[in-house]
Formats: sequence, C-alpha cells, structure tokens
Amino acid sequence: MTNPQPDNFPAPESFARFSPTLKRALTKLPLLVCVGLFLFHLSVIRKYAVNLPNLDDWGMFAGDHHPASADLAWLYAQHSEHRTTTTKLFVWLQFQLNGWNVRTHLLVDFLLYGLFLILLVWFARQVAPQLQTWVVLGFIVFSLSPIIWIEHFMAYPVAVHFWLLFLLIAAWLLFSELQRWQALIVGCIAAAFSTYSFASGFVTSLILLIAFCLFKWLRASDARVRDRRREFLQLLLVVGLIGGPLLIWIISFVRPPNQWPMVFPYQWSFWAFFLNLVSFGFGIDRVSVTWGALCLLIVLTPICGIVWKKGRQLSSGQWAAFVMVMAILADLSAISIGRAGVGASYSKTLEYAEHGLPLILLSVLNWNVFLEHSQRLRAAVVAALWFFCLAAFSNNWDFGIYRYASAGRAADVRCVRSFYNHTGNGNCPTTYPVELSSVLEQAKSLNASFYQDAIKANGKTSPGPRAYLGAHDVADCHHIAGWAYDKSDPDAIVAVAIYDGDSLLSTVPATIFSPALLDAGIGTGSYVFEYETPAALKDGRPHSVRVQFAGTTLDLPNTPKVLVCSPR
Repeated sequence: MTNPQPDNFPAPESFARFSPTLKRALTKLPLLVCVGLFLFHLSVIRKYAVNLPNLDDWGMFAGDHHPASADLAWLYAQHSEHRTTTTKLFVWLQFQLNGWNVRTHLLVDFLLYGLFLILLVWFARQVAPQLQTWVVLGFIVFSLSPIIWIEHFMAYPVAVHFWLLFLLIAAWLLFSELQRWQALIVGCIAAAFSTYSFASGFVTSLILLIAFCLFKWLRASDARVRDRRREFLQLLLVVGLIGGPLLIWIISFVRPPNQWPMVFPYQWSFWAFFLNLVSFGFGIDRVSVTWGALCLLIVLTPICGIVWKKGRQLSSGQWAAFVMVMAILADLSAISIGRAGVGASYSKTLEYAEHGLPLILLSVLNWNVFLEHSQRLRAAVVAALWFFCLAAFSNNWDFGIYRYASAGRAADVRCVRSFYNHTGNGNCPTTYPVELSSVLEQAKSLNASFYQDAIKANGKTSPGPRAYLGAHDVADCHHIAGWAYDKSDPDAIVAVAIYDGDSLLSTVPATIFSPALLDAGIGTGSYVFEYETPAALKDGRPHSVRVQFAGTTLDLPNTPKVLVCSPR
C-alpha cells in the first residue's frame, strides 16, 4: 500500500489554494530575504570596516617578520588557549597580496561565513530531504542577524568560521554512507584543519573521533567477514589521521596564565553557564536557566526520540547530524568549564553566540526526521520553532552597532597615526591593553597596510587654524568629564588641561567614544575625556575645577565648576 501523503514538507491548506505562480513566489521569498540580508550585511561591513588590527588581532605580529613570512614554529605557536594555524596562513596570504588590509580581511571573512551557511543548508537538505529548502532558509535568516557582529568586525574571529566550516565538512565525509577511502581521508584532513583553527576544534574533533569509533563498531558488527576487515582498517586510518594531530596539539600546551579557575559539571555554576550558552545560540540574550533548559530540550528531545525509534538503524546523515550537535554541545561544555567561574552573565559575551547558532537548524532537521511520519505535527513543530526564534532574535537586528563600533575605533586610528607621526608613544589602550610601540615598529618594517594608510594620512596638508568645540560636563567626587573636538581636523587627538584653580592637575586626551556625539554629527564621536577626581580635592573645601584646551588659554564651555567633596 502506497503512502498517499507527499514526502516533502506539507503546505498549509490555505497555502494550497494559491495559484502556482504565487506559490512559487512565496517559496522563493526566503531565498530572496537571505541573499538580500547577506548582501546588506556585507555592505554594512564594507562601509564601516577599519583597516587596523584590534585586540587579539595584534597577536599576528610575532618575532621580527611575522605575518609577512610563515614557518612551522609560528604556525604551531599557541595564542591564548588556541592554535590558529589556518588563520595565520590566511593572514600570511593576505600579507603577500596587500600587506594584510584588515578591511579586506573582514569582507573575505564574511564570505567564508556565507560559505559555511550555504553548506549548512545543503547538509540539512541531505539529512532531511522532506525539509524543503525554503523552510531551511527561513531559519538561516537568524544566522545573518548582527547578534555576532563582533565576529564579523575583528580579524581574529575568522578562526571560529574556519573551525565550523571544517567541522561540518569532516562530519559529513566521515559518516558518509559509502565509506569510501578518499572521502575518509579528506574528512580527516578537514578535522585536522578544524583542530588547528581554534581550541573548539580540538574538542569537536575529539568528539568526532569517539563517535566514529562507535559508528564503525556498529557497522562492523553487522557486516560480512570481508567487510568487517575493511571497516577495521578504515577505523585505524581515521584514528591515526585524527588522533595524531590531536596528540600533537596537546604537546607543549600550556594553560594561559591569569585564567579563571575551572568549573566542572558537578558544580551548579557550570550548568547555569552552560544552559545560558545554549540559549544564547537561540538568540536569547537574557540570563535565565529556565530558557536555557528549554533550548536544551529543543536540541536533545528529537535525538532521543530518533534513537528510541530507530535504534541502530540510523542513516549516515543522521549520524552526521547527531555528531554535529554533540560536538557543539561538547564545545559549549568546554567553554563553561573554563569560563563559568566568572559568573553566568559572562555567557552572554557576544563571541559565544556563534558557537551555538548552528544548533537552531540542526534541531529543526532532527525534529523533521523524528516526526517524518506525521506531516501535520512536523509542520506545527517547525512553525513553532520559527516563531520561537523570531521572538528570541527580535532585539538583535540593530545594524547600527557597526556604525558605533567603527566610530569608536577612530581613537585607535588616531593613536597609531600619532605614533608614526612621532607625536605619540604607542600606548593605545582601547585597541590593545599593552603598549604597542614594538609591534608598530615591526608593522612599519614590514610595510603593513595600516602603516601605509597612516603615512598617507600624516602626509596630508595641515588643516590650518584650529576650530575647537567641546564642553565641561561633569565635576563631582567621582570624576571630571566632558568632550573636546577640533572641527578643523576631526582625526586629531585633542587634549585638555584640568586645573584646580591655577594649579594643573593633569592633561588628559579626549578619545573616548560617545554615541550621543556621533548622533549629534560631531565627527566620529570619539572625543570624550574623563579624569578620576584626585584625593587632594576631597578635603571638604570648595575647589574651582577648570578645563582648558591643552596648549591654549581657551577654556571649555561650562567651566569652571565648583566641587566640594568630604574627606573619606
């Protein structure tokens, strides 16, 4: 007896009444939305990207010639708890082409992220053919939100994209139905690349290896004698090709100093952190164990249901999907062990959302496999999951964050340019907490792209007479603050001199970013100064705090201010 129901994703009855042309248009709508959103996101990054390394990006400069050259020691060297060989090769290649233009790096990085999403869509369609492409794309939309904007606006996080990309390739090839030798070898190579992309790759490749051993044991136990030997030989091959790089990875590994104490699963703080990581992957940015538990149920329930229904009769695609889920959950567990000591609120750090984002689509395809014989229930569950994600991501669509982030980096650009103009010392704490003078000298000797930009900017004609704007906004027992700006040269770093009467207290640069200044049309917005009120002013007597544009006799508007602070 044939099944009267079609094998594809069921359409609602109201949808079935539409004309064929309209139905085709509606099914193409998610594709148009995804492509349009991707191109828009790419254009935003292109508009606001800054050609200057930031924070961990500066770690690419090592020795006296990296990243302009590459050697095994540099490629293997540990950065924090990571070995980022693929990222170093990526940066080295760009240095040969353009001196490592960070702006170009970010654009190529986003294209790589797009490639991962395309492969994820293809993976979902292979594992759950009944899940139509337009439904899959409806969930991919959430991965294109700016919830992980920081991963697209720094050079270093390309390591995360490489890790996920190679993990997906490895999972699909290792658990392929035909188990061809060539596919297994390529899958092992992809797993090795994943391992040496990010510390997460070590954890997920270990899970891949363990799962593959179980997979092969089950296949061998059901195979003919001749095939059993083949399964055993393939298992040895994969153990060697994945286990070897894992073993090499841990050689000389040193836990970074000043790390938080590790927290293990027998402690509640681990679970609070872990569950909040899971929910963050579903777009929930509020700290809540309840929401995290719900998201974990969404992830695990279909897997348990499929295993209960099918037992050992899982398809290779289902194995790959299960292993992807377990690998990602293992990665979130590893993060929780290393970071839960800081508190559950730290789980909502922007960089962690990308680690859990693939769980959305993986959960959808697992629910479709679990409910494959109940079309109406399957459609209801998928619709419910989509509306759940829509609500969770509702406050994560502010692309203006790129504009603010770009404006905030203006102070970093000015600081680096002042160093090359011999008016700064290379102390740029907003881009790196340690003085950068040695790194900036190395970038100069290597003719890095951002050094070339700085020289071009410093070679421009002097802007002429100064046109100072600003205000002295605050003088209280905690801090003295305001803003100072040179309209004739928006890239200039303006310093202010703070006085107690006629006595100079300090000279402070106005480099802090303020969204309010940017929205008001004041240059890049990075012109706020702040100075901690010194103990000498906390004597119970009135003090006239006055602020001037440094090097001039020009007072800021709204100054002086009278300050009276009781001694502690």
